[in-house]
Amino acid sequence: MLFKKFNFNDPFAIAAFKLKSKKHKETWDEYYDSYCFALYIIIEKGLKRNYALNSKCKAILFLFRHSLELCLKSNLSKKGNEIILSHNFEDIFKSFTDKAVIPTNFLTMTDQIDFDEDGSCFRYHLNKDKRPYFNYSNKVEFGTILNSYLNIDSIHTFKINKISEPHTFDDNRIRWDLTFHLGEANQIGQIRTQYDECVEFLIEAILLNNREIDKLYIPLLFLIRHSLELALKGNIFEVQKISSLIKSKDYSGEHSLSTLFNCYLDFLNKVENQIHSELKTQLTEFKEQYRILNETVHQLDNNSRFFRYPTDKKGNAHHVPITNINFIQLLELYYFTDPFITFTNDVLIDDGVL
Repeated sequence: MLFKKFNFNDPFAIAAFKLKSKKHKETWDEYYDSYCFALYIIIEKGLKRNYALNSKCKAILFLFRHSLELCLKSNLSKKGNEIILSHNFEDIFKSFTDKAVIPTNFLTMTDQIDFDEDGSCFRYHLNKDKRPYFNYSNKVEFGTILNSYLNIDSIHTFKINKISEPHTFDDNRIRWDLTFHLGEANQIGQIRTQYDECVEFLIEAILLNNREIDKLYIPLLFLIRHSLELALKGNIFEVQKISSLIKSKDYSGEHSLSTLFNCYLDFLNKVENQIHSELKTQLTEFKEQYRILNETVHQLDNNSRFFRYPTDKKGNAHHVPITNINFIQLLELYYFTDPFITFTNDVLIDDGVL
């Protein structure tokens, strides 16, 4: 990962990750602008490299779908219309007093990526019926969608943000890279990796390309939070398959990082006495580091909504205490605890504990 190339004690890095804002902006416009800027960075960086976007397809499609939802709700907010709780595009369209203000291309794009009611299909592998959202025949021609998006003009009656520069999307390399085969990432760990790689692109943009953290911290924190959620769920599901030390409760619908971490920690505490001393010492250190990371992110967003929407389900603003965020510490913990959450189960299996 990028972290290997940088010293996060460097004054330049510390300055790059220091927020200038003193207050979190709880507006639909702010969230929409921020997600579009993140998409712009990821798409532009990816298109300058060989086949860098295909491996991030589900994370990119979630960011894109979410930006479309934020776009609609931002426009509704400007018109003083009610912002409904639903994430379903058809429901949101009905909130417009005049649906004709929504560009035709926009309506077409929502059909092309509308595989479920809220975009969960791009964040998880299995649906509520415990079946995969996608099979190997499901694909999205994202280059065609991007081209369609770029042909929409932002007008005073409907604002739409830039998410990419114009490109020749029929170029063979770009076309193949933007042909997203959705059935290929069919494990929770693979989906987590896609989100991690998008995190790395944004961190790289802040460190190397002077992109402002203030314009990116909302989607950046969401991506980190979702990676932690997927990592914990992946470990819990794996243990449940081969051990009864974690009860058979279904955690797939659980979004609380605190609940997920406590579940996995309880399991680790149960097997701690079976681990040899050297590994036990390492595990103790990792658990403490991960506890700090998990608690930090959980306190900022305890239900996976604070960095997706500016308000809660009742319309109350999400007050995020951004002055308390130490991004350098958070990113260091994110990197240094990665081996713990990724390999602990494998190590315990090799050690004969699992």
